[in-house]
Amino acid sequence: MKPLTLNIEHHTGSAKNDFKGVVDGRCSACGTETRVFSFTGEHRRPEREERPVCTCGSTDFLAGVVEHIEGDEGLPGFFDEGVIVAQCAACGRVTALLYID
Repeated sequence: MKPLTLNIEHHTGSAKNDFKGVVDGRCSACGTETRVFSFTGEHRRPEREERPVCTCGSTDFLAGVVEHIEGDEGLPGFFDEGVIVAQCAACGRVTALLYID
């Protein structure tokens, strides 16, 4: 796994604890771009972008999504809430970037 420079695009309806939008990453080794996460729809429009920077100044991260799966009567259903986390490739600091509800 290679570190990514992340670009977070917030779409209409995005809130602090309820992210709507897309997260794209650019590989710091080869420059390839990839979609890391998407939770949006045709009725939503881009509002703002942000590029995370660690407190150490690095912009390269290892990123992942952790979701809580909600079920009913023992049957898996839908993800209820989650968090997008990133670990700085330079210093190792782990940061919760976005919350999904």
